[in-house]
Amino acid sequence: MEANKNIITTQFLDWVLVAKGIGIILVVVGHYSPNECPLYWVSIQKIIYLFHMPLFFLLSGYLYHHGRLPYKALVENKTRRLFIPFMSVAFIFLLIKLVAGMFFNLQNPVTVSKLFALISNPLNSYIPLLWFVHALLLIFLIYPVLKKLVKHDELLLLFVISINIVTGSDYEYFGKVIEFFPYFLSGLLLREKFRVLIIESSQFRGLIIIMLGFASFVFFEFDRQHYLIDYFVAIFGALGVISISINITNYRNSKIFKYFKVVGYYSMSIYLFHTLFESFARIIFVNMDYIDGVKFIIASFCSVLVGIIFPLILEKYIFRRFEITNKYLLGIYK
Repeated sequence: MEANKNIITTQFLDWVLVAKGIGIILVVVGHYSPNECPLYWVSIQKIIYLFHMPLFFLLSGYLYHHGRLPYKALVENKTRRLFIPFMSVAFIFLLIKLVAGMFFNLQNPVTVSKLFALISNPLNSYIPLLWFVHALLLIFLIYPVLKKLVKHDELLLLFVISINIVTGSDYEYFGKVIEFFPYFLSGLLLREKFRVLIIESSQFRGLIIIMLGFASFVFFEFDRQHYLIDYFVAIFGALGVISISINITNYRNSKIFKYFKVVGYYSMSIYLFHTLFESFARIIFVNMDYIDGVKFIIASFCSVLVGIIFPLILEKYIFRRFEITNKYLLGIYK
C-alpha cells in the first residue's frame, strides 16, 4: 500500500504517462476501421469507445490545479498550449487534404461547411480529431468562471450531469464540453477528495471490483442508451486503466513500463497525426485483400503500430528539433 501511495503522490506522476500510453493505443486501435471488419473487431471497438476519451479528460482534470495561475495567465497558457497548435494542425491538414482530394475520394474532404465546422463543431469538420483539443481548451477556460459561481465541484458535477440527462449535449460550440465536462470534474475530485479510490483501485481486489463493475455496466450499455450509464461505465473503465497503469509503474525497470511511458509522453502527437499513417497502411492492406482471418490480424497490428510509431518519430526527431514546430505544433515555448 505504501509503495502505491508513493507512486500516487510522486512529483512526476509516471503512472499518468503510462495511462496516457494505454489510452492512446486504444484510440489508434479504435480508429482502425476498414469497411469490412470481423465482428470481434467491431465489439472491441465498441468497448474501447465506452471509456477511452473520458479517460483523457479525467487525467486532464486530475493534473489541473485551480488557482495556480491568474485567469489572464491561464488564458495565455492555454492559447499557447492548445489554441495555436489547434490552428496549426488544422492548417496543415487543410493543405494535405486539398492536395489529396485531387487524387482520392476522402472521407472528410475540405468543403466550406466543414471549414466553418472547425470552430463550431470540429467533429463535423474536415479534421474531426480536433474536437478533443477544442473541447479541452473550452473546459480549461470555462471551469474557473463556473468555479466562482459554484464553489463545490461536487455540485458542479451534479449540475453538468443533470444537463446531459435532461437536455443532452447536441449543441454547437459547447456540445462536447457539456458531454465530457463531468469526466474533467471527476478527475479534479479524484485528486482533491477521493485520492484513496485510486490507491485502493491499484490493489488486486480493487481492480477485480472495477472490472466486475465495468463488465456489469457494459452489459446494460449494449441494451440501452442513457448518459448516467455512459458516465459510470466510462469512470469504471478509466479507473481500470489507472489501476493497471499504477501496477505497471511499480516495475519501473521493466520494458513494458518504459514503452508505455514513452508512448504516453508523445500521446498528443500520436492522437493528432496517427490517422495519416494508419489510413495509408489500411489502404495498402485493403488492396492486398487483408480483410479476413489471420490476414486481418496482421493488417490491424501493423496499421496500429504504424499509427503509433510514425507520429512519435515525427515529434521526437522533427517537431522538437525546430523552434517554429515546438511553438506552433507542440505549444512548447523554451
